[in-house]
Amino acid sequence: MARQTILTTILFLAVLSTHAQSNDDFGLDIAIGCEKKLTKALSMDFEADFRSQDNTSHPERWSVGGGLEYKILSKKKYSIKAAAGWEHIWQYHLQESKLTQKGNKKITDAFWRNRHRTSVSIAGQYSPNKHWTVSLKETAQYNHFASASTIERKFDKINGSDGIYFDEEDPEIEKKTFNSADRFILRSKMTVQYEIRHCPLSPFASVDYGYGINYSANKWKMSAGTDIKIDKHNKLSVFYRYQTENDDDEANGHIIGVSYGFKF
Repeated sequence: MARQTILTTILFLAVLSTHAQSNDDFGLDIAIGCEKKLTKALSMDFEADFRSQDNTSHPERWSVGGGLEYKILSKKKYSIKAAAGWEHIWQYHLQESKLTQKGNKKITDAFWRNRHRTSVSIAGQYSPNKHWTVSLKETAQYNHFASASTIERKFDKINGSDGIYFDEEDPEIEKKTFNSADRFILRSKMTVQYEIRHCPLSPFASVDYGYGINYSANKWKMSAGTDIKIDKHNKLSVFYRYQTENDDDEANGHIIGVSYGFKF
């Protein structure tokens, strides 16, 4: 059974690589978190996260957050949990260069933009035996994007005797402002995990789909990895993720992630 799980994970990664495009981005995701059990049914957690982009050459975001989780129902084979959390994100937008309809070149300088996210969720988990676990999590998210500004430079196209070029010495400089915005999104995430007997590894695969409520957004995140149990209080997780979406919130591409969790 363990061999079948490992083979399934390898095939899952192969499918993701097949669908990935050559111009997709690549980044790293590093997180550290802790969890404290307050009562038999209630627990709280905190997490800090860093993510890179542009083939790991620039930061993509820093984030810190925390939340509460309450176990509504707990049986031998299934359980239901409700959770609420809050997160603050500092996101870095890369410099962008594009051509206007008139053929001029426009460059928007890189900038940071802050936002905070509030989430409420409910999750059901089913374990048909000691090894397999299937879970489904439904989440409603509210994102508030703070206003931000940057510099936009436009370079006129010049048709010279030796070809077309842009006037780099005399750009038209303007301040570009991004107004604050509120976005609501619904997320559905299904995860399948297998706990290998007498082994610290617990491989998993998941599919996460997000749908924008007050704006147009379709987001997919497909992941495969494993939890690594160090001891009763310490756990390490490593994963590969391919994500794609039709808005500018996150770049399409590949992510390798490592997270460390501590329970006390």
